[in-house]
Amino acid sequence: MADLQQQLKELSAADVTQYSGFISQLGSVDGAKRGEAEKLLDAFGRHHPDAFVGKFLEVLAKGPQAENRTVAATILRKVVPTGNPPMWANLDESCQAALKSQLLVALKEEPERSVRTTIGTFVSELVSKVLGVDDWPEVLPFVTQSIQSGEEKLTETSLLILSEIAPVIMEAVKSELENFGRLFLGCLGSASAPVRLAGLKASKAFIVLMDDEADLAKFKSLVPMIIGALNNIPKQAGEKGAVQAYSTVIELVEEYPGFFQDHLPNIVAEMLQHSRSSSMPMGVRNMAVELLIVVIETSTHLEEKIPQVVESLVPELIKVLMDFMLDIENEEDWYVGNNGNYDDEESFSEFFTIGQTGVDRVAHAMGGAVLFPILVQLLPAWAMDLNWKKRHAGIILIGQIAEGCKEALDAEFTSMLSFCLRGLNDVNPRVRWASCQSIGLLTQEIETVEEDSEVEGELFKVVEALVHLAKDKTHDRVRQHTFNALINICSQAELELYGAGLDAVVSTILEAVQDGSMGTQDVALSCLTEVSVSCPPGSFQLYYEATMKVLHGMMSTRVRMPNSTLPVAKILDTMGKIGVASGRTIFSEDCKQVVAYIEEVLKIALKMPEEDEEKKQVLSFLFGAAEAVCRGLRELFKDHVGQFIPPLVAVLQSQLQVEICDAADWDESMEMSCETIEIAGKILSVDVDALKQKGDALRTVQCFGEYLEGHLPLQHISTLVESAAHLLGSPLTKEVRELAISVQPVLLKCAYEASRMNPEGAQSDFLNTLLKIEWNLLLEQLTQFDHAVCVSTIPVVIGALAQSLFTVGDLLSDEMVNQACTKVNAALEHFLARRKDREEMAAEGELTPEEEEDMEEELQLEQDLYDKLEDFLSTFLKSYGEKCMPFIDAVVPKLAPMMHSSTSPGVAQMVVIMMTDIVEYVPPGAAKFLDVIMTGFLEGSKSGHSGLRHCSCFGVGVVAQKVSQGFKPYAQQAVAHLMNAMNSDDAREEDFLSATDNAVSALGKVFEAHGDLMDVKALVSKWLQFLPLQNDKVEAMAAHEQLIRLVEKMDVEILGEGNQNATHLAKVMMAVLAKGDKLISKEAGSKMVNLLRHLEGVVPKEIMADALQKMPDDEKENLQAFSMGRM
Repeated sequence: MADLQQQLKELSAADVTQYSGFISQLGSVDGAKRGEAEKLLDAFGRHHPDAFVGKFLEVLAKGPQAENRTVAATILRKVVPTGNPPMWANLDESCQAALKSQLLVALKEEPERSVRTTIGTFVSELVSKVLGVDDWPEVLPFVTQSIQSGEEKLTETSLLILSEIAPVIMEAVKSELENFGRLFLGCLGSASAPVRLAGLKASKAFIVLMDDEADLAKFKSLVPMIIGALNNIPKQAGEKGAVQAYSTVIELVEEYPGFFQDHLPNIVAEMLQHSRSSSMPMGVRNMAVELLIVVIETSTHLEEKIPQVVESLVPELIKVLMDFMLDIENEEDWYVGNNGNYDDEESFSEFFTIGQTGVDRVAHAMGGAVLFPILVQLLPAWAMDLNWKKRHAGIILIGQIAEGCKEALDAEFTSMLSFCLRGLNDVNPRVRWASCQSIGLLTQEIETVEEDSEVEGELFKVVEALVHLAKDKTHDRVRQHTFNALINICSQAELELYGAGLDAVVSTILEAVQDGSMGTQDVALSCLTEVSVSCPPGSFQLYYEATMKVLHGMMSTRVRMPNSTLPVAKILDTMGKIGVASGRTIFSEDCKQVVAYIEEVLKIALKMPEEDEEKKQVLSFLFGAAEAVCRGLRELFKDHVGQFIPPLVAVLQSQLQVEICDAADWDESMEMSCETIEIAGKILSVDVDALKQKGDALRTVQCFGEYLEGHLPLQHISTLVESAAHLLGSPLTKEVRELAISVQPVLLKCAYEASRMNPEGAQSDFLNTLLKIEWNLLLEQLTQFDHAVCVSTIPVVIGALAQSLFTVGDLLSDEMVNQACTKVNAALEHFLARRKDREEMAAEGELTPEEEEDMEEELQLEQDLYDKLEDFLSTFLKSYGEKCMPFIDAVVPKLAPMMHSSTSPGVAQMVVIMMTDIVEYVPPGAAKFLDVIMTGFLEGSKSGHSGLRHCSCFGVGVVAQKVSQGFKPYAQQAVAHLMNAMNSDDAREEDFLSATDNAVSALGKVFEAHGDLMDVKALVSKWLQFLPLQNDKVEAMAAHEQLIRLVEKMDVEILGEGNQNATHLAKVMMAVLAKGDKLISKEAGSKMVNLLRHLEGVVPKEIMADALQKMPDDEKENLQAFSMGRM
């Protein structure tokens, strides 16, 4: 401590030369020296802030080396306005005043541009983050005077300061905007390129902050000068300066699309010229294209119609982008079939990549209605051109625009596919490769395969061509890409569409699996897997034996070969997926051999170093194969599961490598290799592969739990629960977090089933302990409202609570139940607050596309919440009945308003289901809220949303039965609404048939329970017209059993005057019985047969015989089976 004080004392007394030496130590290559200097610097700042600032100001003013002056300015900038905590508040007033004064002096006197720029950034941050203009009134006059001084270096720095402090000073300078406009106009016309660039940045900073047309008018005169700057700066400042200028203008167009609208023709003409000019540097041509693309993208956000100049620009820009895509190297390495170190895209130049991504962005901005007519004009010539690069570019273009033109792709799919089909037979392998690529991208986006015979036929031709091409072993890259294209087709269209072509597909894949290079074998195995899982259930069984024979042969020869662990693991994963696709019956015979292979490879994998990336892939494949075997062996897998638990636990407990940075500093280019999670303004980046491996492990654990249940040993359950719980403390993506939550109730059920097998002793104690751990863990996840990923998984948490409640509800203490109700209620309140925020945002004005997308995601999340909340509430009500009253009292006032028409129909439907559950299981709890519940049900019965109408009509029937006295005031109104639902114009449309069945069934419940309040005879007559019910099986059975009850009474209300309804009743009963046990239970069917026999004495025999004659044979058999008591 004494040494530190002495060092600080010496530092305080050091002159500029000595202090400059200290600064040099901060950049020392010697880590130890640098560390000591940093510690001393930190202590100096904490204990002597005024001296700290004073010394660095001395270096700024008198330091002989520019490098040290830059470091001094940088350190002050980091600690004074933005340190942790900022040093400014700890400085004496005299020091603060000196700092402000000397910074302005340093700006004026500093000769070096780099130092001056750093000082300028410090000044900007001090104004923006700490002082504003009120507490530093001298700064704005200094900046404006410096700009007018005519001194180039000072003018540039002052303009940059102005651009950075613009948000802070805008309100204060509103009355002076015209003067600033003139000031910037002069700077944009300067002969100095740095001043022009700085003037451009300052102009942009002001313009994007203006929302008043009168203010903007004062800056419109800058537009010609801005365009002029884009033309002149490349000549004055070279490529680097031009890129900066273009970047600034692009930002301006993005933030304020309408500013250049009156000058778009000039901008478009100039930028097209720049983009086409081969004499322009690549960076300039690139930025010119970028500006044109941004003009197109932002024009679609304007309130007015897209300007004609933009529509005219699109075809010209597409031509430019296609020309860019001709810049492709024909490198020999591309043709080397088994060169695993050569990436397919390595031969693509920067120009090619710009062209490729550019057409994708234009497609997303303009859509297929604009793009396809242009392509129809351009592609034929390019497709037939003798230059293979043009044929290649044209076909690549087709794939690139597929996603963006998705809305119009159905109509143009076959014509676009025809170009690719021709390309599959091209003499140049790179064109064939491009065709495979675009076929894959096209088929990912098509949606009407099963509905369009022309599309089916064209795809059949493509599959035939791909199979033929896959047999060509000349170019391995092309061969691999044919299988990639087949994977895309398989994942999009069911292979039964291709009939006998499937034989050729499978045989070609098996051939490649056996004779292809390692790369070809890998993609062929993936294709084999995709084919097996894409086939309709049971269809792949035809190929099972031949396929497994090949794979077994490969395993027997490779399992012990060196450097074969990963390929062998991939083969095992493929065997497992094929087994699952083919069915347990056929796969079970191979399971024992497959699990033996897995165990042998697992032993090898576990010896691989932990840091070996290949080990992660091997384990993921083995976990997938183990899942398949577990499904096949079921409880017999218990003898093998123990070998997989240690590696699963190791994966789940492995430490995630997390990098943290401020959201503002995040580099989006990192997103390709990292998943990003934003928490409290920080970006956490986590390796994608590590997260995927944890996700794979959790799926395997879930599979083991679901198929082994009580046969999963308790010690494994405990370890797995702990590992999954530990994972929830890490930064996870939504998908992995959901898996870690969902696995908890599965493992709890395993423990429950184990305790049922052996209810005495350790199992029972273990179950109770595990239940408390898991219950508390899930409840803890319901309280994390600060993190978006955690909030997004709250529905899954509530669903997990519902599953746990269903499994072990009788073991929960009252305290545990009450805690759950409190937490779930708090989660509901949080989501209702989010809904209110959304509604307020929507009411403020038109939303941007990004905001609309966020709204849709929020709405989907809300629907997920109510879906899982319904599961929880239903299970809770069934388990605890009237003990749920406090929870009902808390949530019904929050939920009931969500049934109204202003709510999303999907959400309203979920709430109606919850209200119905409350009515059904806790009628006293519903009675006090009956007014709001019935209002919601009756409103929903009129909905144009089939699901909401269905549930609302059902709810009315439940209220009529369960809350008899409370329903009476609503009886007449309920009947009217149900009749309206039955008679509505869409009642017989396919989407509404089930809703209509529910309305009919509910009407029957109403008049049966409350016949004293209405004309039952008229209602029964109407009710009978809709029988039999056939679409909602549950309600059909309920209505048909009611019919039996009514007919058994032989009342005139059901039989009609003079038995006039008897014939219709007989036909209805025959129709019900003819469907077997689909529309009526066996017991009720027997009763109906007896009633039908009774009616034979009333209904003419020829009528019944005629009805029987018209029935199909299978229905006659069902009717006869019921009649003879054989059903």
